Amino acid sequence: MSRCLLVSNRLPISYDDTQKKFKPSSGGLVSAIKGLDQERIGREFLWLGILTDDIPKELIAEARATPAGNIMSHPIVVSKEAYHHYYNEYCNN
Repeated sequence: MSRCLLVSNRLPISYDDTQKKFKPSSGGLVSAIKGLDQERIGREFLWLGILTDDIPKELIAEARATPAGNIMSHPIVVSKEAYHHYYNEYCNN
């Protein structure tokens, strides 16, 4: 099966501090895509997005193993400072 890479600033999952686990995010793009039937479409989906380096390494491994629907995540780890400069100062300025 061929693969479709989805590249976004955010992953389709987010960490819930109260439950101490990752769960599917509630965004519109995530909601639309996580319901796609990979077998019917003939493509496997892999979502690449940013996690900052202040997250413990074991949680990064957990993020890779936590699907949003049938979409797997692949975190790209960047420094929290670099992310702040990129997102808060460049994108939103």
